Amino acid sequence: MMRSFCLALLLAAGCAGEDLSDKKTLFDHDHEIPPHWPSGPGDAAEKIQTRLSQLDGPEKETAEAELTDLVSWSPEVAADTPLSEQEWVPIYESSETLQASLRANGWDDASRQQTEELRQLLLSAEEILQSQSPTSPKANSES
Repeated sequence: MMRSFCLALLLAAGCAGEDLSDKKTLFDHDHEIPPHWPSGPGDAAEKIQTRLSQLDGPEKETAEAELTDLVSWSPEVAADTPLSEQEWVPIYESSETLQASLRANGWDDASRQQTEELRQLLLSAEEILQSQSPTSPKANSES
């Protein structure tokens, strides 16, 4: 009984000083979201394009690390949208193939080309999402 009370007291004390008002989910509470985390497929495509252009510059190491993150996060970002499984699975498959290539060869020309192909899939996914949006002109004309 005393052990349960002590455990409850420790748990309550561990959370007492934290301000959770700016947290939207439990995930936000447990994990810091990296600044280059994309807000959606279109943002991922834009961030990939920016980092690709930095691969030959002074920020090469940061660009490579962030590109590797973006490649690995792309399927999750796409799956967290209203895209159907059929629409986001090609992003997953492209990401998995690219990650294997990166492990084997690093950021060589073939990996850069594969990254561009993934970026195009993300742009296509963003177009699908925009066409599904109730405020998009395309969605309104189909009603």
